[in-house]
Amino acid sequence: MTIKQKTQLEKIEEKSYLVGGAIRDLLLKRATSDLDYVVVGPDEAQLLAAGFSKVGKSFEVFLHPTSKNEYVLLRGEDKNSLTQDLKARDLTINSMAMDSNGEIIDPFNGQNDLKNKTLRHTSEHFRDDPLRVYRLARFSTLYE
Repeated sequence: MTIKQKTQLEKIEEKSYLVGGAIRDLLLKRATSDLDYVVVGPDEAQLLAAGFSKVGKSFEVFLHPTSKNEYVLLRGEDKNSLTQDLKARDLTINSMAMDSNGEIIDPFNGQNDLKNKTLRHTSEHFRDDPLRVYRLARFSTLYE
């Protein structure tokens, strides 16, 4: 009997969370083609060694070697915290994650805001990017 060892790619996939709009759309029972993942633990060198391709200059994005979905390293004040990464996002409805078992991580009550048709910023980071106001207007159409 042999025990199959996990590949580097499988290890990275286990430490990855589906994030943002895909979770929102899933909860709203809407189709989405925007599958973005955040990776907890591995660094850039490990992603590249596993076959990911690096794209983007101002914000590093890595494309999965087979699915071509976008993967990013943690952002926020603490580069080891999924919650801090989610806090750096714009709205609570976009600040949720899902693990490989389908469990939703929702530290800012985005699910409740979806149910109540509320658009609420996750943190003070919202004001860091003036374009987020336009995103807010676009997201207001979700509830029509």
